[in-house]
Amino acid sequence: MRVIVFVLALIGSVTPLAAQQARQIGPWNVSVTQDRFNDGNDRVIALRIHNGMAFGVRCLDERSFTLALAEGGMSRGSLNPGDLFDVSVRVDRHPIEEVSASAVSDRVIEIHFPGDKAWQLLGGREIAFRITSTTSTVERLFPLSRAREALPPVFAACDLARTAAEATARQ
Repeated sequence: MRVIVFVLALIGSVTPLAAQQARQIGPWNVSVTQDRFNDGNDRVIALRIHNGMAFGVRCLDERSFTLALAEGGMSRGSLNPGDLFDVSVRVDRHPIEEVSASAVSDRVIEIHFPGDKAWQLLGGREIAFRITSTTSTVERLFPLSRAREALPPVFAACDLARTAAEATARQ
């Protein structure tokens, strides 16, 4: 029950629930929030819960591709909006990507993963994060099962579909 409340709260914190189209693809919840101003800024998010944390693959306003991690629970989160983090990201045995991240709420970290590496998520078995702040380092691991089915709407919204198709064809 807590997981369901947490997922609804995370999705609802981005936009009103009534404005969304959502569907379940295996362990992923894929939601599309329609742009109200017709300027091409639909929000598409694929969200997966694992071990009390949420992992999101997102295409937000102005086709901004990011990853997000969110803490679970019912009380206030441990983050301060604006906090900065260094993050190491690795999909399977692909090279480690060193990226920046910031807290966008008391529970959510937005990770600036390179769009040209997003294709790794489609065929990957798992994604690992090492998040370093000035006071601590934590590691999180998320399975990527069924990502090949769940992530195409996100990639299409951020114009990453062609790049991903070319990269996976080379594998």
